[in-house]
Amino acid sequence: MGKKKIDDSKKKLKALIESIPDRNEYMEDFIDYISDGFRLSADLKTVMGFGNKKTKGKVNVRIPSGVEVIEDHAFLRVEIDSLFLPKELKYIGKYTLVNENGWPKNISSIEVEDGNECFFADGTGFYSIENGKKKLERLFASSISTYTVPEDVYSFAEGSITFCSSLRDILLSDGVEEFDEYALLGASEIKDIYIPKTVKKLKLKSISRRGWYVDPRFLNPITYHIDDENEYFFKDEDSIYEVLEDGTYKLLMNLYDGKGKALILEGTSVIGRCAFEGHKNLKDAEFPASLRVIEDMVFQDTALKTLNVPAHVQSIGERAFSGCNELKNVTLSPDLETIASNAFEGCWELKKIKTAGKKKAFTFSDGVIAKIPSENAGGPSGALNYKYPWMSGKIFVHTGLSEA
Repeated sequence: MGKKKIDDSKKKLKALIESIPDRNEYMEDFIDYISDGFRLSADLKTVMGFGNKKTKGKVNVRIPSGVEVIEDHAFLRVEIDSLFLPKELKYIGKYTLVNENGWPKNISSIEVEDGNECFFADGTGFYSIENGKKKLERLFASSISTYTVPEDVYSFAEGSITFCSSLRDILLSDGVEEFDEYALLGASEIKDIYIPKTVKKLKLKSISRRGWYVDPRFLNPITYHIDDENEYFFKDEDSIYEVLEDGTYKLLMNLYDGKGKALILEGTSVIGRCAFEGHKNLKDAEFPASLRVIEDMVFQDTALKTLNVPAHVQSIGERAFSGCNELKNVTLSPDLETIASNAFEGCWELKKIKTAGKKKAFTFSDGVIAKIPSENAGGPSGALNYKYPWMSGKIFVHTGLSEA
């Protein structure tokens, strides 16, 4: 008898037993046994759970033919060694490939039955397919030192390159449109990543790269090489910038650890989350006239001594300057629209915050700052009618980019 006939017979027997009212525990055990540990929906198209008394340690999982969906928690806390997916499968639940803590499961191989339109696997990796494009879900080539991404791959899942301990360089093809740095969880030996002109989304995660604590997932800072023809991102010295829709820049990351002040390009309107975090040699920062937003934890745990935030900055995010133990003097503009209450949390040497003008604009006590509402909370007349009013008559174009 062929495997398909055996599977069909099991399904019929299972359905027959499940139709019996008031089943006892022996019947339930038998259902688990003939189902190979799978708990399936009534129409046998959804895996709702997995595991029985036989399930111990790492297991080889073969999803039954006809199954279209694996629910998110179906394989929660199940250690998988190998996985086979049928041609009918359309959705893989969240905890099939990752553990409860979000760390990827160390699955040695994934096979996909021919004819599946949503997933694909070869000797190198496992991919999901959307609109004819592939997203790398897991790279299995653990022994290679350089990975050249296939041209039909457009994106990467978090943790997709986790277990490639020998990998040093990643060469993204011209088909890649998105790159998520969390794809590299645990791949701490990677030195260089080459970003082509086609990349439109570059997700550099907010994780410690220096200072007293360095996230073990990024023990070695990565050097990014960005194609000069990329119109969305560019590199200036040790900083990576994103070009925003209005033509201004967002500073995404700075990896300079030398002494001196923070150098930020004119035309930068946003300093991104954690951009200078942990820079222990950074004692001063000079903000360009174009700057409007300082995001969360931008200067957290740096060595800033004096801070003068000019009037054109509109917003300061969560813990933007927290843990700056040497910070003693801070001057903020009363025109600052929003500031997180914990922006200066843990700045033990900071006793008061100054503002220009005669009226007190902020209260600061025990590391908590608050803005005192003013009568003219809306700011200058008409200032809030435009998303970027300061852009009037200005065009910012980086030298490596096209004006088109």
